[in-house]
Amino acid sequence: MRFFSYFLVFCISSLQWIHAQGFVPGKLVLETGDTIAGEIYYKSKDGIKDRFVLKDKEEERSYFKAEEVREIHVDSNLYIKAKPDKEIVFLRLLTKGKVSLYEYEYLRDFQGQYTKAYDLYFVKEGSTEFQPLSTSPRAWRKQLEELMQDHKDLVKQIEDKLYEPEHSRKVFELYNRWAAQQ
Repeated sequence: MRFFSYFLVFCISSLQWIHAQGFVPGKLVLETGDTIAGEIYYKSKDGIKDRFVLKDKEEERSYFKAEEVREIHVDSNLYIKAKPDKEIVFLRLLTKGKVSLYEYEYLRDFQGQYTKAYDLYFVKEGSTEFQPLSTSPRAWRKQLEELMQDHKDLVKQIEDKLYEPEHSRKVFELYNRWAAQQ
């Protein structure tokens, strides 16, 4: 019986430790414009952040649905709410500028094995429409050549295959740096 009691205490304390590990320091910006700082716990379904728990300094918890949250700030990353495919997701800002680039991280199920997967989206300055960035090298080049046509040197480098889809962040950073100086 004593072994069972120790085992039960161990299990409960382990679960509490694991649950505590899910909280990360950050802040939520709500649709009302209010900003609330504390420790955030992400509850997610299929990689989509759909519920949040925020714990303040007094350990009091507040619960929020995705519809109530506009932005999440965690570990110097900014995640913004978007609906690229008619479903609310939170996209991580990779680079901001004339054409901002965002990343969506989710879990992909491949024969029962879950792995992280990433999709990239971009938004032109002044727009709120998120466009998916192609991963096919040929379509990616065509998309960027059209999107960045005013930066002739960069377009030439893209045409000459100096950059591939895995260099998307760098290409967008180069373009935005150039655009900021124009």
